[in-house]
Amino acid sequence: MKPYPLTLLILGLLTPITAVMALESSSKPAPQCTLTHFKDGRPIDWSSFKGKVVYLDFWASWCGPCAKSIPFMDELSRTMKSKGLEVVAVNLDESRQEAEAFLLKHPVEFTIAADSGECPKKYELETMPTSFLIDREGNISKIHRGFNTTDQREITQAIEQLLKSASDHKAIHHPGS
Repeated sequence: MKPYPLTLLILGLLTPITAVMALESSSKPAPQCTLTHFKDGRPIDWSSFKGKVVYLDFWASWCGPCAKSIPFMDELSRTMKSKGLEVVAVNLDESRQEAEAFLLKHPVEFTIAADSGECPKKYELETMPTSFLIDREGNISKIHRGFNTTDQREITQAIEQLLKSASDHKAIHHPGS
């Protein structure tokens, strides 16, 4: 049994479900940890995200705010993937069956990852869900703890700004591409 999900459950219960958590700014490099694709266990290659904006989310099936954030992340992926956004949601359920049951009820098009047990510690998780907005250079740009539907606009704007910065960078450094 992984100790982090139980700790996160306790912390999650202490965090009001309706709490609106503002985006926090950051500039630290995103830690790399061992993740696999939830469906088939293939390793996730962090280098495949190079040059992309990544929305990295940590969630579990028992987390109420997580359940609310899943459709939002699916919409982000559908509408912004072609612009360079990758959505990766790391499941932290202790039971794979619980996550599978949840995903049957809430199918998604973005990457669901399984954690090896090291990611919550490396990302210093305090509550769930927690999302990290990672820029195209691999640095954490924003951190968002908790989720409420009222957060969607602020999160979307932060992503759009990073995607715009990425496209401006290509136009400046790679004319004609």
